[in-house]
Amino acid sequence: MTDHSDSTRDDQGFGPVEASDVAEVAADLHVAVLRLARRLRTEWTEELTSTQLGTLGLLVREGSMPISALAAREGVRAPSMTRTVTNLEGLGLVSRRSDPGDARIVVVAATAAGVEAVTRIRQARRAWLTRQLGELPAADLAALRDAAPIIMSLAER
Repeated sequence: MTDHSDSTRDDQGFGPVEASDVAEVAADLHVAVLRLARRLRTEWTEELTSTQLGTLGLLVREGSMPISALAAREGVRAPSMTRTVTNLEGLGLVSRRSDPGDARIVVVAATAAGVEAVTRIRQARRAWLTRQLGELPAADLAALRDAAPIIMSLAER
């Protein structure tokens, strides 16, 4: 009997996948995803810091929320998020208001200018990525098309 304690069977039934193979793919994918993310971040940011853009993008995607929730979602402390929000507010990209149910809670929302800024940045980054993908051989593009939902599934776990 074969010991498969360090392997798993793949979904297509092709046989065991060795743990060392999985670890190697994980290392390669980790480096590739980080490098691609870093490269995409260099495409037009409208002079926003990564924290500011992350906060603004979160508000555009998910809607208004209290500063405490923003801080928790972005993994920072409330005073740091307050500074980020103050900077974004100074740029006209967010607004804040008191929560009608509890005046102690400050709720932050993206302004129309904030939504437009995020849209411009996303379009610039996607345009760069589209140009890069357009230069790939058809087989590489097809492999990436197949991999995209898998990577998304991993990110959502």
